[in-house]
Amino acid sequence: GTTIEFFIFGMLHGLAVLIVALWGATLKSMFGKKGKKKIDKNPVWTVVAWAITFNFVCLTMLLMNNSVDEIWRVVGIYMGAG
Repeated sequence: GTTIEFFIFGMLHGLAVLIVALWGATLKSMFGKKGKKKIDKNPVWTVVAWAITFNFVCLTMLLMNNSVDEIWRVVGIYMGAG
């Protein structure tokens, strides 16, 4: 069913898509089309982008079926606090 957690999950992912689009447009305006393509093909950037995406998706998946207390507990473990 539809829950507030599902709505927040969708909004966060929509916001992430917007941020990626703005980031790409910023790179393109700063470095031009060829410069942006060169950055996009950089293996270090690719690994960093994959890591950010993976961690973002994992953290937002916590919202789907967990209480606020459970989310904070897992985030604390994830960040090395527990």
